[in-house]
Amino acid sequence: MAACQKNTVSHSQKPNILFVFADDQRADALGLMQNPYLKTPAIDALAANGVRFDNCYVMGGHHGAICAPSRAMLMSGKSLFNVYDRLDGVLTLPHYLSQQGYQTFGTGKWHNGAASFEATFQEGENVFLGGMSNHFEVPCQTLMSNGKLGEKSYKQFSTDLFADAAISFLEKQADQNSQDPFFCYVAFTAPHDPRSPAAPIVHN
Repeated sequence: MAACQKNTVSHSQKPNILFVFADDQRADALGLMQNPYLKTPAIDALAANGVRFDNCYVMGGHHGAICAPSRAMLMSGKSLFNVYDRLDGVLTLPHYLSQQGYQTFGTGKWHNGAASFEATFQEGENVFLGGMSNHFEVPCQTLMSNGKLGEKSYKQFSTDLFADAAISFLEKQADQNSQDPFFCYVAFTAPHDPRSPAAPIVHN
């Protein structure tokens, strides 16, 4: 039997994690996949400097929307038939990381129930619990100091809302010079329908 040594890792050695999630985006809807119609330089740069899985498949779902079970599987590490689309009472990746000293933050789409978001994240801003909405009137909630999501307020534009919330969190971490590592979950609803981009995007 081979001997195993457990390595202890200090907080300063733990990497910060920025988790970016796109909704309903085909695998070939990227410039790096030689798509002749789309230019995605920012995502291409992330792929060039990170890890890209080019042979992944969704197990499917038990209803038409597979984004919810896909997120549940990804966040829990469980297969479809062990988690479906609900994460209540399930140990998620962000929750596990918080137990390891990480500060966890979530923004954007979480189509897996309010209770699981509240149990998963320590902070949350511009959280959207639904499946789809008007990108210009997104019902967003904030994770309050009592650990519960607050009242809905309708804001626009979805991509800007979620990006701005993530940027604010990252800037706060930098300003505080926090020694704790962080996990920042950013889930964009785009390119999920309705496909209604903001005016500056259309005009450029």
